[in-house]
Amino acid sequence: MCSLAMVLMAVAELTGAVIWVSSTGLEMMNDQLALTYAPLTIFMGLAGYGLVMTPAMIGMGKVVHRFFPDAKKGRRGRRASGAASPVWIRRLALFPLMQVPLIFIVLGICFSVTRGETAFVVASTAILLLCAAIDALLFLQMRRSAERQRAEIKAAFLEERLAGYLRELTAVQELLGDTARLRHDLRNHQAVVATLCERGDRAAALDYLEDVANSL
Repeated sequence: MCSLAMVLMAVAELTGAVIWVSSTGLEMMNDQLALTYAPLTIFMGLAGYGLVMTPAMIGMGKVVHRFFPDAKKGRRGRRASGAASPVWIRRLALFPLMQVPLIFIVLGICFSVTRGETAFVVASTAILLLCAAIDALLFLQMRRSAERQRAEIKAAFLEERLAGYLRELTAVQELLGDTARLRHDLRNHQAVVATLCERGDRAAALDYLEDVANSL
């Protein structure tokens, strides 16, 4: 985290330096010049750090979506399946990014203002270790939440499949019931036709079979 902060701070300051030199033509800067060119100084800071923070925000957003797939919507604007992640966890996932300005300030005070005095180095190290511990706990919670969310989605999928199997079972039972009723009706028709044939009334038997065929 410390190395990343130094790299980002260097990128931001170099960007600001380019803006400063191209706007003022001066190759140096101090507190008096910063006050003299206050609007430019403010713009330089916003542009420099904005150039760094914007990609960082986008990258952290991708991390949030990686751990919390329900934090984003589908192509048609509908939420993803499964239980939505708690809002406070999604917002808390941006906390590591908010530490970057803090680390900028701490490193600036430690190495630029105090010139590496032991007390400030120890205090800065303690702050950095605290940030690292908080980040570790945060990502552990994010991992647990993601695992719980995957388990809930899997359970919902299994419930949906079970409901489908139950619907198929109901359809098969209805089909078996229809088959049993058809078998019973056929036996009755067979008995009626056999009785008519035994009586010798074949015309009535043929008429009866024709009526049955028409009803079917």
